[in-house]
Amino acid sequence: MSEGTGRMQDVVRWFFVVFGAAVFLAALAAHASTFLGIDPMDEVPGVMWIHLLVFVPFGAGFIFEGGGKRMWSEKYAPRWLSWLMRATFAYALGNFLVFMFVMLLAGGGGPVQEGSKFFMRGKGHSREITEAEFHSYRRWVVRGFSGHWMLFTSAGLVMLVGSARGPMTSHARRVESLD
Repeated sequence: MSEGTGRMQDVVRWFFVVFGAAVFLAALAAHASTFLGIDPMDEVPGVMWIHLLVFVPFGAGFIFEGGGKRMWSEKYAPRWLSWLMRATFAYALGNFLVFMFVMLLAGGGGPVQEGSKFFMRGKGHSREITEAEFHSYRRWVVRGFSGHWMLFTSAGLVMLVGSARGPMTSHARRVESLD
């Protein structure tokens, strides 16, 4: 591989790092807002698009890491980033269990608005709820998903940064070729 190709890969990789960091911060902001009584789906109507955006840095990290062939990127990622990923994994797991418990207590399903009425609707059942309950359940939906958004983006960042610092990077190849 030429030196120019290696540099271009580095530029593309760091683009995905910056993009992934921005998605992580957006997920964190959405998650934090749910604890402040804010319904992110009301305040930022496109917030659920983060659900797709998290796969961009995760997919790029998987590709730069070698498609799963070299699972060593965590070894080369900064220690703080590796710990962030581990912490988000633990948090996402606990957060998801709490989310599932709350939604099961609510009768399952999800909050739906039809005109001026609000419902908790699931498979084969529907019950009317208040507007306050509707916004509360929507906060829980965002909270449930955003924990996973943070996990997937932090894992993508570990793969991207770790693969940039690992032995198969263009920088390492350039140094190796001087020996």
